[in-house]
Amino acid sequence: MNSKVTYLSSRSLAAYETMLIETFAQQYKRDTRKQRMKVLGIWLGFTGLAFLALALPLFIQDFLRMLWL
Repeated sequence: MNSKVTYLSSRSLAAYETMLIETFAQQYKRDTRKQRMKVLGIWLGFTGLAFLALALPLFIQDFLRMLWL
């Protein structure tokens, strides 16, 4: 009887460990997806700012030329 209880306990412990590992893996996937989207958003923002910093003077220059002519 005692060995049967130990066997069932070790099986339930293994099932609990498996559940914990799966939960951790799902949480890790979710967190990495969030982090990836955050980094992508920041990168796109800085890329947009860099484009504006380079292109805006040209647009303003053309606009001013158009006003003066």
